[in-house]
Amino acid sequence: MNTLNLLDQRIASTFYGDFSNLRPAQEAAIEPLVSGKNLILSSGTGSGKTEAVMAPLVSRYWRQTIRADALTILYIAPTKALVNDLEKRLSLGIRTQG
Repeated sequence: MNTLNLLDQRIASTFYGDFSNLRPAQEAAIEPLVSGKNLILSSGTGSGKTEAVMAPLVSRYWRQTIRADALTILYIAPTKALVNDLEKRLSLGIRTQG
């Protein structure tokens, strides 16, 4: 089974649209997070940890977000550059996916 199928298609496209394959950390994190389980993820720099965590969390709460017109996820990132990059990708995804 393709792990990406566990995600809302719009969310998968926003986070993984141009990637042909998931990285191991991403593959391992999607199912537990979509299922509501807790997870500690440790992986090397550039291994896709941000997508591994954020995509399943946003996907899990997507319908609830639409109904409430709000979404709050506290994600603590190690650098301001990563936060800015994530904000840019999420804003673009929301605008293009509607």
